Amino acid sequence: MLLPGLEAVRAADFIIEAIPEVIELKWNLYQELALLIKSEAIIASDTSTYSISRLVGKTSFAERMIITHSFL
Repeated sequence: MLLPGLEAVRAADFIIEAIPEVIELKWNLYQELALLIKSEAIIASDTSTYSISRLVGKTSFAERMIITHSFL
């Protein structure tokens, strides 16, 4: 079952994930994204909690993932 509104990522070239800092939530989202995103889409996590190696531990798009974090 897809999260509501997630279909919109199908056409995206760049996706920013900014959900709560709970690793299981992030991994679940990444599993759903993997079913939808274009093969060349870049996925950015807006995290200050997890390292990139921890985030990509359960993804199929590790080579296209980055961390971006805004300090406001």
